[in-house]
Order: sequence, then C-alpha cells, then structure tokens
Amino acid sequence: MKQEDMPTVLDIWLSGNLQAHPFIPASYWQGQLEKMEREYLPTAEVFVYGEAVGQAIKGFMGVVDKAYIAGLFVHPQYQGQGVGKKLLADGQERYDGLTLDVYCENKKAVRFYERNGFQESERRIDEATGIWEQTMVWAK
Repeated sequence: MKQEDMPTVLDIWLSGNLQAHPFIPASYWQGQLEKMEREYLPTAEVFVYGEAVGQAIKGFMGVVDKAYIAGLFVHPQYQGQGVGKKLLADGQERYDGLTLDVYCENKKAVRFYERNGFQESERRIDEATGIWEQTMVWAK
C-alpha cells in the first residue's frame, strides 16, 4: 500500500465492516476510523489488490506480527469475484502459517476461511464489542 491509497483503503475498511457486521453499531466502526488511519494501518504490512498498477483498489489485507491477518476486506462492488481469495492466497504464499480472529456471527467470513484451509482454534468474547469471536489458524 502506498500513502495515496489510504483514503480508498479506509473507505473499503469502513464499508466492509458496516456490511459484514450489522450486529455491531455503525458508530463503533466510525469511531475506529481515525485509529485505523493513524495507528493500525501504518504498523501493518498492507497488501492491496487491483488487476493492474494504477487501477482501482478492489480489496486489501493487513498483516501484523508477520502472521496475523488483522483484516481482509473487499470493496462491496467486487465481492464474489475472487478478490478475497487472491489476497488470501498471496498471504498463504508469503507465510508458513496465518492466524486471524473473526466474529462468529459473520458466517460468510467463517465459511470463506474454512474453505481456504483455516480451522477454529478457540472462542472468546471480544472485549471491545461484547460479541463472540473465534480465532482461526492455517498452516502449510
């Protein structure tokens, strides 16, 4: 990700969270936007997907601590076109193992990760939202 990609990545992040997590108030995600811009994204390795250099960003994946997927988001307009799978496959090529957390109510995401070789390792309540989430792991 380049610095000039930040507004697009933030827009994809916010719209993706609002769409995927209707069980969490929109105000929660809107309140996290500044932290995403100033703290989280600058410390992550962020991979963006566009079909060619200079084309619109269709999705992104942020990885921290060399193996934790902090987020994988696809612009709503491009969902169902293999963008998320390509981003995840890129991560699976780069790393020997990956971990992530996903809200249990986000059934679509849970199924996506399961189809791509991830398995649940534990469940707990997310302290920030009070919603159940599960940790999922993948290894080569």
